[in-house]
Amino acid sequence: MPCMKWIFTLLTFFSLKAFSQPEYELVKIPINNLFEGMRLSDTALLKAAFAPSAILQTITKSKQGKVDVRTEVINDFITFIAKPHPEIYDERTF
Repeated sequence: MPCMKWIFTLLTFFSLKAFSQPEYELVKIPINNLFEGMRLSDTALLKAAFAPSAILQTITKSKQGKVDVRTEVINDFITFIAKPHPEIYDERTF
């Protein structure tokens, strides 16, 4: 009987491992939600993509080569995306 418990434990472990998503797939969920929220102007998807303590930054380089880091307020970004606009914000990442 102890052998059966051991086999059952191993089978359970391997079946759970086989059906679990790799970590990189889990990381892609909020990223995909962000870009889908931008495409659809869906504030719920956008809000769900950010952790409460998230920081949104834009990094640009001037013609003179100076790097500028600008911190944005996430709620301002969401409000901007939610405003009516003729184009679809369709960002392709991968």
